[in-house]
Amino acid sequence: TASTQTLKQINKSTVLSTIYFHGPISRSEIAEVSHLSLATVTNMVAELLKEKIILETGYQESRGGRRSALLEINPEGSFIVGMEVGETEITTIVTNIKLETKILKKTFLDEKENRPATIISVIVNSVQSALSEANVAVEKVLGIGIGVPGLVDRDKGVSIFAPNWGWHDIPIKKKVEEALKVTTYVDNGANVMALGEKWFGAAQG
Repeated sequence: TASTQTLKQINKSTVLSTIYFHGPISRSEIAEVSHLSLATVTNMVAELLKEKIILETGYQESRGGRRSALLEINPEGSFIVGMEVGETEITTIVTNIKLETKILKKTFLDEKENRPATIISVIVNSVQSALSEANVAVEKVLGIGIGVPGLVDRDKGVSIFAPNWGWHDIPIKKKVEEALKVTTYVDNGANVMALGEKWFGAAQG
């Protein structure tokens, strides 16, 4: 069951990224680009439409048969929160799913304050404040990504060791998810920047 669920999530992510980078695009074109079966694409598209993450925005020009519906990202259907946690400040950004910025704000930290409970509280409050200022309901947030200093267990979302704060085995993911009820991902800040460059910046391809 776990492997089936994982495969479904991979397929759904593949369909969504294909629409993101190639939309407006038809279901058959998604299958061609992604190398997924048309049946799989159709099922994943149905879910994404139901979740209002994508939209049908028109039809292809007719080539003699039935016209195919075109799919695009729904820019206001869902949102993402990104955070960079530093030793003196936390930067929070809220974007729509097309990565168009709704708000970017900084929260300054007391350099002498390094207790995990306090920092996690500031993280949670920063998210809530940013969403409020951006007029985005937390229910519309697909996920929160947090870059933190030091050694991180990415799968568990645990800060294994943050030398400048003296942190050991702090379950950041668990604490943030308990407070906000939003899927949260935690990794080392440099790793996160590298992923950003791979997906959307200088290292594409």
